[in-house]
Amino acid sequence: MFKRKYHHNASSEDCNKLCCTKIENFSAHAGDTEIFTDVNMHIHCGQLTALIGPNGAGKSTLLKCILGQVPHSGNLHYVDAKGKHTGNPIIGYVPQYLRFDRTSPTSVMDFFAACLSKYPVWLCSMKKLRPKVLESLRRVKAEHLIDRRLGALSGGEMQRVLLSLALNPMPDLLLLDEPVSALDVSIQAQVLNLMEELQQRFGLTYLFISHDLSVVKHISDQIAVMYLGQIVETASSKELFARPLHPYTQALLSAVPIPSIDYQQERIVLEGDVPSPINPGKGCRFAGRCRYCQEKCRQEAPVLKDQGNGHMAACHFIGQ
Repeated sequence: MFKRKYHHNASSEDCNKLCCTKIENFSAHAGDTEIFTDVNMHIHCGQLTALIGPNGAGKSTLLKCILGQVPHSGNLHYVDAKGKHTGNPIIGYVPQYLRFDRTSPTSVMDFFAACLSKYPVWLCSMKKLRPKVLESLRRVKAEHLIDRRLGALSGGEMQRVLLSLALNPMPDLLLLDEPVSALDVSIQAQVLNLMEELQQRFGLTYLFISHDLSVVKHISDQIAVMYLGQIVETASSKELFARPLHPYTQALLSAVPIPSIDYQQERIVLEGDVPSPINPGKGCRFAGRCRYCQEKCRQEAPVLKDQGNGHMAACHFIGQ
């Protein structure tokens, strides 16, 4: 588990006094298709917040909206440890993979120069820039890669390079879009351990997308569950895995294997069809697949409410 700093619940009054990034009423559309709507999140400083959910839920698009790459409505605020609203946070980004021509002679040094220099690569001084690049790569124990051709890097080496680049400048919030999903298990562990070391050394704040619930359980402090463009549940990692409240979260976590011969967990198999994002309907978007669905669910969309201890969930019939 990553070391926790400045811990607070999103629903508590202390959230206005401690540093965090606040995503308020984020909505995005692609033509007539609603990608997500009214997304609200508090990403706590010094912690790793995991964003989970099915493919097509809008997770990666949310990161692109935070980066300003996709048109959207809503507000993004950074509140420092003194409670001062400082506007938009400095944001770093690590993609799942880098699209480039693997036969290109471009080196890691060339790649950094293209990304960091204020001038065209052919006008920048590689000699002056090289010490800065070496320092950046040294943070992720990859200084030996500086002259390596990008196309010759392994998956783990590439993720180290991308992570190093994302720390220039040092971000208030680091977005990671499935950064270890394409790596084998041993390399995954190395990259995750490196992330933990960097988090403890620099007090980094992560927003981490993953489909690997075992990884999420191991590394996350907070978890937000997204379904068809809406946040349906948020809680601390320990709380969510121990007491999932939303029916979709319950079904999702029922697929996580439990290493015990004395306990057999019931696997919840979802039936029914996912509604069209063009016309999701006016009620709960999970209604067509929910085993607890009632008429109210089809007619009225539930709102995200505090269910106690900072555990938020959007369901009409929790506790009933």
